[in-house]
Amino acid sequence: LSRRTNFDVVVLDYHLPDGSCEELLDRFGAPADATVTLVITGDDDPSLPVRLLDRGADGYVRKPFDADFLVELARKSQRERSLLRVESVLEKRTRELKASERRYRSLYEAIPDLVFVVSHGGDVIEINGQVASLVDGGGGSLLGRPLQDVLGAGDEQPLSAHLSRISALGESTFEARLHGASGRDVDIEVTAVETEHRGRPAYLLVGRDLTVRKQLEEERRKLEDRPNHN
Repeated sequence: LSRRTNFDVVVLDYHLPDGSCEELLDRFGAPADATVTLVITGDDDPSLPVRLLDRGADGYVRKPFDADFLVELARKSQRERSLLRVESVLEKRTRELKASERRYRSLYEAIPDLVFVVSHGGDVIEINGQVASLVDGGGGSLLGRPLQDVLGAGDEQPLSAHLSRISALGESTFEARLHGASGRDVDIEVTAVETEHRGRPAYLLVGRDLTVRKQLEEERRKLEDRPNHN
């Protein structure tokens, strides 16, 4: 039968020398298994087909039967089994994707740094809670706005030049100044890389607050500039 179908087919007689074939069905009935399992029998018990299909059989044929009908039943069962395997794979990947998204979201919100996802056009697509609370009090009004409305490059180059550098090299690191909602500017160090957002190219920017480091550098500079009275 397998030679006529080009896939593996197991044909079991319901009545075996040491009992029924129902226990054997557990070996072949898993949806991920590519083997088609058919059961043949002369029994007329109306509940038998349902019981066999529940145990994993792909088809059920009463004796006597036509060999061509058995081949067609095997082919039909193989198509149905292929669909089940595809559905099983998709369901598994969907579960894995949802779990991955939950882990990503937890990390995304827990990270103490400032995280922006920016379109190649320079508009803010997504921010984490740290940015939201600092820039707009958590209201989300920053989404859809140009990044340069709240972020200015800390050197002579415009912000657009740094974004172009990311496109050219895949990454960039630069200092910038974040304009907070309260009018307080925050110096940050930005590490940026190419990424994707919902299938489209984007930039991922992670900013680290430089306030403490700048204060320490200023204190050290003042100490170095202080006259030596010794």
